[in-house]
Amino acid sequence: MTEKVERRLAAVLSADVVGYSRLMSVDEEGTYARLKTHLEELLKPRIDEHRGRVIKFTGDGLLADFSSAVDAVRCAVAVQREMSERNAEEDEQHRMEFRIGVNLGDIIIEADDIFGDGVNVAARMQEIADPGGVCISGKVYEEVRNRLDLAFESRGQQSVKNIAEPIAVFSVPIAESRALRKADQEPRKADQESRATPNQGGQSAIAVLPFDNMSGDPDQEYFADGLTEDIITELSYQRLFLVVARNSTFAYKGTSLDIKRVGEELGASYVVEGSVRKGGNRVRITAQLIDTATGHHVWAERYDRKLDALFAVQDEITQRIAGAIEPELDMFERARAVAQRPADIDAWDCYHRGMAYLYEGTKEGHANARKQFAKASEIDPGYSRGYCGLAWSHHRDLLQGFSDAPAESISELLENARKAIERDDRDTYAHLLMGLGHIYSGENDLSVVELERAAKRNPSHNLVNIAFGFALSCAGRADEGIERIEQRIELTTWDPRKHVSFGFLASACFTAECYEEAVQWASRSLQQKPDFAITQFILAAGLGQLERTDEAREALEKALRLCPAFATADGFPFRSKLAEDRERFVEGLRKAGLEE
Repeated sequence: MTEKVERRLAAVLSADVVGYSRLMSVDEEGTYARLKTHLEELLKPRIDEHRGRVIKFTGDGLLADFSSAVDAVRCAVAVQREMSERNAEEDEQHRMEFRIGVNLGDIIIEADDIFGDGVNVAARMQEIADPGGVCISGKVYEEVRNRLDLAFESRGQQSVKNIAEPIAVFSVPIAESRALRKADQEPRKADQESRATPNQGGQSAIAVLPFDNMSGDPDQEYFADGLTEDIITELSYQRLFLVVARNSTFAYKGTSLDIKRVGEELGASYVVEGSVRKGGNRVRITAQLIDTATGHHVWAERYDRKLDALFAVQDEITQRIAGAIEPELDMFERARAVAQRPADIDAWDCYHRGMAYLYEGTKEGHANARKQFAKASEIDPGYSRGYCGLAWSHHRDLLQGFSDAPAESISELLENARKAIERDDRDTYAHLLMGLGHIYSGENDLSVVELERAAKRNPSHNLVNIAFGFALSCAGRADEGIERIEQRIELTTWDPRKHVSFGFLASACFTAECYEEAVQWASRSLQQKPDFAITQFILAAGLGQLERTDEAREALEKALRLCPAFATADGFPFRSKLAEDRERFVEGLRKAGLEE
């Protein structure tokens, strides 16, 4: 039986124990037991926390791969720091030190193992590393140097075994890292990513403080803490902003808080705080998002639920809060970036300034947005959001009928989404845009794969999940698509993009030949945004199929004024996999009065 072989780019971490053979010769059973403890209690959990995957244990160490070089380096540093703390409490003869190497390169995946130069170079970096230290290749250094608050020391070009060309090598002085000096002052129970550092790359950070238990029942403390932890996890999927880790925010549990001081100490631009009150068979949860610079509330919400299933309620509230914060924070950051003087802005601000132009909804605004996104990519070529912005601008051109060359716009959308994914494979927006690009190009099965990937990376993101549902409907799985979109709409308390959600649902219902529902959702979409041309065409086609001729004709006239290019199956931006879906759309428009 031939195993499937896959090739891809990955960050590879290789670790081994210094002097393992010598230690085994002195105390074989004790050395093995201590190594097993370190592997199971330290290395594997830290790799899991940083979204890596242990490939195999190698006798005196292990091999792991990561989708992100940033995650791999953060993990390596976290392991060495905690290992240093463990050794400080050990007798000298029992101390064990690891060397860790990290590389970014092509790997071959076969069965449960990985091979290739990406792995070989990581192993060589590990051999060069000092005891208790980390060495990275030049490729990793270029990827992470502007994205991590770490000091790097060049060791120059080094020739290594079984590698033809010399490799640029950099070491990470663990003790001198500014991030680690700050972390030394904190409790060491890292459940999530390493803590965010202030103004890292200009990107804003958000801290979720422990929710207060207002029930007067100490037994409900676990519910409040669990809710807080789940919100931290959900927000960490967003990638739009940095999320301060649980171990940092829980240090404030039970204390009197000054939000501005908390923001300064945690390096957080925003804080989420809230409370839980349980009484009888009901629970009331309040949450608010606060700007730490001003102390002003950006967003607040209250949730009342029956406690028929406690943890189901917790999951629902977590998704609602995380899903609501993302669009609110996005809008707030756009406004802040626009208010700044151009001379002061960095890549992060350029991205948000570009998004502000984009949401003007004009052809000129889209052109201005592209300039800002291009500038963001020039300032920081490794910043995925610059390329996401460029992809967004082409998506919006297609969505609003502004593109003079749709095929070229689709190509630019897909190319910039690809570049964004190359820079950060875990950026939800990058996969969202790639999925939308495949819908425009009619590659519906690919769009399902990409949007399912995005939904797994960020389960609470409303637009991603709704676009995934729409992709399913375009791929001939309308019932699944409608169910997913309806679930997300139900979970969304407020979202400035709700007209898009309603429009996607209207289109999915039309695909399923549920014309009454298509008309209802299209009408709701247009109540929020009357000039949303795509929904106007869906409304006209749905009314046409229902033989509501006068209403259909009126809807079609409005649609043609908004965007005459959408009046055919080829001109309409979304491409259904099934020819009969496209034919029913045009047939509906003909019944509404569209002339050939």
